[in-house]
Amino acid sequence: MTKEEAAANLAGEELETYNNYYTEVREGVLKMQELAQLMMADVDKTKGMEPKTKGQRKRDKWAKVQARAAANAAAQA
Repeated sequence: MTKEEAAANLAGEELETYNNYYTEVREGVLKMQELAQLMMADVDKTKGMEPKTKGQRKRDKWAKVQARAAANAAAQA
């Protein structure tokens, strides 16, 4: 039922209830569309990137371990 049909067929409390429900649903749909756009933007960020190799993942992990050890040593001193 469209808003025009509701205005023609419903009256009083029923029309108010219908309009309140319609606006809530519309707002929810708009929020979900906005969220979907944000999620797709994050997905598109990685499209042109090559996946990391096993060696690169190991080098990255070793760098994190070294950084953590350096931070711990600085905190101890």
